[in-house]
Amino acid sequence: MDPGTNWARIVRSNRPVSVSAVDGSVHLLSTSGPLYFYVPPRTPEFGVKLFGEGSGEGIKAALYDPDGQLVGEQDNITQAYQFEVARPEPEGRVWRVELSPATIAFHEDHYLDLFGIPPFLAGVPEAVLKPAN
Repeated sequence: MDPGTNWARIVRSNRPVSVSAVDGSVHLLSTSGPLYFYVPPRTPEFGVKLFGEGSGEGIKAALYDPDGQLVGEQDNITQAYQFEVARPEPEGRVWRVELSPATIAFHEDHYLDLFGIPPFLAGVPEAVLKPAN
């Protein structure tokens, strides 16, 4: 879906929905809640980059590993901030980044990039795109 200069929101779906970041950053608008992504087996390192639009718009983000352990958290992300993970696992697993309004920065336009892993995000773990076995 490409809304152009407008925006779209998926409220409910009877099918799994994923968002692609293949063409670059995912532009999010006042987004809160979890976003899930797949980290393939033996991935040596990967990054999750977030940033706001301009100096006053931003986001708070927390990165969680597949076991639900907090890996990192950052508030008031207006300029580029990247969670960097160097922790290869023998099997591919689903990770999550939890977004919430920043403490100070205005919660409107913000962006998310995935590096070193498949660039697909989902709102529920069951919708995460991963290779078929």
